[in-house]
Amino acid sequence: SNINLTEIHLTTLELFTKNSFSVLQSELETFSKSKGVFKNQLIESINEICYEILDDILIEEEDEFYTINPDYYQKLLIK
Repeated sequence: SNINLTEIHLTTLELFTKNSFSVLQSELETFSKSKGVFKNQLIESINEICYEILDDILIEEEDEFYTINPDYYQKLLIK
């Protein structure tokens, strides 16, 4: 609603929800390339937009995965 997420941001977040909030870095790399964007820029832009609401980053890097804290995701849905 009042979060300025673009279509690609929403599609990326959908990818996380379909994969239990955890996506392989290689999978996200393939996904972002298919959308014509760089993986790191995509993640940074989502984190930047969501930071104001969460006061923390939404997408974190853990080993070869990117993960989202489900509580943070719920907090965004409320907004």
